[in-house]
Amino acid sequence: MNHRLSSAVAVSGLVWLVACGEDSKSKEPGPQQEEAGYVLTGQVVSLEPASQTGATRLTIAWENWMRNGDTLVSQGGVAVPQSLPGAWSLRLTGEPGPGALNDLGAGAGFLGTGRIAVYQDVNGDDRFDVESEPLRGLSGTHVVLYAPTVTPALLSELREWNGITNLEALAPGYQLARGVCRDGLSFDALEIVPAVSVEVVSESASYGGCLNYH
Repeated sequence: MNHRLSSAVAVSGLVWLVACGEDSKSKEPGPQQEEAGYVLTGQVVSLEPASQTGATRLTIAWENWMRNGDTLVSQGGVAVPQSLPGAWSLRLTGEPGPGALNDLGAGAGFLGTGRIAVYQDVNGDDRFDVESEPLRGLSGTHVVLYAPTVTPALLSELREWNGITNLEALAPGYQLARGVCRDGLSFDALEIVPAVSVEVVSESASYGGCLNYH
């Protein structure tokens, strides 16, 4: 897939939806994530020029691409500082919205892959509509992952996909992953990493960040 929201889901027929989730037992999200949420932080370094009026906001744009076609669900949002570079912080609680997660099929479970995106909120509803609102920036290096539970069946399907280099690190809830270049192969991979400060750059500057993982 091309890089406009992946990087960054510039796919014809994209549908926008409103935002809402290794052993024999399913792992459950820990109390820290349930009570306090998962906090992402970073800096917006550069943005594409504004082409329409509206607030500039940062959101998580969940790409549903494994089984159900290409759809996008926007979760959460914070205003971007007027002067750049500017710090941002976004707290994710609950689960992503309906339709946000990739269904791996055969009862294996679900996995979400979310791009950290900045857009122009033209209609003022605090949600990103990729078909009508300008995308102004992305993280070119990191994505957010979400798994409601982690089961042997889920891990088996993800091993077959071969898109996560350290699958043993996958845990229920939200996690951060960085893009890993795989030269000579069609797609890049993801590596689960501890929470770090994430830079968001203009859409054009985000290319080449090894996030072509599907």
